[in-house]
Amino acid sequence: MKRDAIDAMYFNLVGNLNKQLKEVEQRVEQQKIEEEQERLRKIQEQMELERKRREEEERKRKQEEEERRM
Repeated sequence: MKRDAIDAMYFNLVGNLNKQLKEVEQRVEQQKIEEEQERLRKIQEQMELERKRREEEERKRKQEEEERRM
């Protein structure tokens, strides 16, 4: 093989490796984003449940106060 052919193959391989590395990095970044979105969704869900729980407690408290007044 001539030097030019070897150089061309080398640069082609390096280019392909760089492309694949970039794709892997993008997939990893996308996975991190998805994991963070899921974490935030769970936090939001917990906050909503807590809000509903507090609202129910408040409703019961008001109901008990009304019953005491009667």
